[in-house]
Amino acid sequence: MLLMDGSVLVQDAGFPDWWKLTPDESGNYVNGTWTQVASLPPGYSPLYHSSAVLPDGRLIVEGGEYICNTSTCDAVWTNLGAIYDPVADTWTSVNPPDGWSTIGDAQSVVLPNGTYMQANCCTTEAALLDPKTLTWTPTGTGKFDPNDEEGWVLLPNGKVVSVDAYVPIPPFPYIPDGKNFELYDPKSGSWHVGGTTRVQLLDSWDTCGETHPSFELGPGVLRPDSLKLFRTRSGNHRPRGGCRGCTNTGNPVVLSRIDRAPIRQNRLLTPPPARQLRCLAACALPWI
Repeated sequence: MLLMDGSVLVQDAGFPDWWKLTPDESGNYVNGTWTQVASLPPGYSPLYHSSAVLPDGRLIVEGGEYICNTSTCDAVWTNLGAIYDPVADTWTSVNPPDGWSTIGDAQSVVLPNGTYMQANCCTTEAALLDPKTLTWTPTGTGKFDPNDEEGWVLLPNGKVVSVDAYVPIPPFPYIPDGKNFELYDPKSGSWHVGGTTRVQLLDSWDTCGETHPSFELGPGVLRPDSLKLFRTRSGNHRPRGGCRGCTNTGNPVVLSRIDRAPIRQNRLLTPPPARQLRCLAACALPWI
């Protein structure tokens, strides 16, 4: 995580210790210096969690699909969290939103007004953090499906986009051909379905004859001219209408993008030979 002073904080994945990389006097990170900073509160050593740097410079870490120790990692989808003050070099525990028993590997985003928004991995719930009191306010009514395996990307208009993953957490049903994306409006605090993607981005396995969908999506990246939504999958998992000819050897990547101009046609790209990229798909959405 890149801090406000240009230093970088790195977690020893699945362990409570964190390390800071400080660049040299020329701003060179290659010749920078690593120092250990304060460790997370006792009992909190998460793997696969939310994190963000707040406008005041503090780092927040929320949830964790696993809590690890020196010998094992247990899948608990924890609701624990903590916030780091780089000036004081201290962590402070953060209580979960009222009624939340899980946060897990959920997504998060910092809204244009600087407010941190956190998802609950296993429900449709979301909440906004008050950074002074470290308390939460519910938000995000109207979410169509559970937050699990989805990601949030902040758009230039201040809204948040999420491609639905359709994880069938009861009572939500399995929808093998779903392609919805949703938009969160900070002004109303609610979600609505914004449309459908041109190809299916989640790993639904519906057309592959496989029996264990992961429902996972890859990262979304916002650029000044476009939003790229990538979907990664292992083996020969393919979404409906996308990822033509992909295998786990890292062959063609289906790529398209959002533009203010009319949607462009998909283009096949070949990833660098040195990288064993997983099968990727991307989808153009109408510019919102």
